[in-house]
Amino acid sequence: MADTDPEPKTGEKPKITPPGEKPAGDQAPTIESLQAELEVGRATLKRVNSESAGRRKKLEAFEKAEEERKLADMTELEKLQAELERERDAHAAAEQGAQQARITHAVELAAMKANFHNPADAMAFLGDAEFTLDDKGKVAGVAEALAKLVKERPHLVKTPTPNDPDARKQSATGKKVTDKDKASMDARFGIRDRQVTT
Repeated sequence: MADTDPEPKTGEKPKITPPGEKPAGDQAPTIESLQAELEVGRATLKRVNSESAGRRKKLEAFEKAEEERKLADMTELEKLQAELERERDAHAAAEQGAQQARITHAVELAAMKANFHNPADAMAFLGDAEFTLDDKGKVAGVAEALAKLVKERPHLVKTPTPNDPDARKQSATGKKVTDKDKASMDARFGIRDRQVTT
């Protein structure tokens, strides 16, 4: 922290002493004096914070009293209208939250089916995309948005590994194995109990 001369004359710039150097003609402050200043600063801060907390509590009490006064001044009809308005706002917020939850669920479900590494990533990347709910509550536009996302960021989707030990998932040529091919492999290797997956 740099020291400055007390009260510079009008029109003059204060002289700033670089840190670590003694100001001309003055003694450097002692540790005790600095600690005393620090304690005074802390005490002042504590007092100001205490006053601020007291004022904040008084303000909250005043606002509460003002709200109660307004409610007392209202007629029964005005009270019911105010309560109805609060309930409508709460209902609209709940409806918006439910709609967003449906959209998020639909996107994550479609991302899971599209073999994303982390289906939640799809919603993070599609956050500003516009989805709509149809009359039946189904989310429209998810497939198109995911297809566009996969095109832009293919690293989000798992790719089949060529060294997969399950030979029924992939043929030697890399082509997709059909049910007919699986059946012939089962017969060839004597696999009797195949569990059907959907």
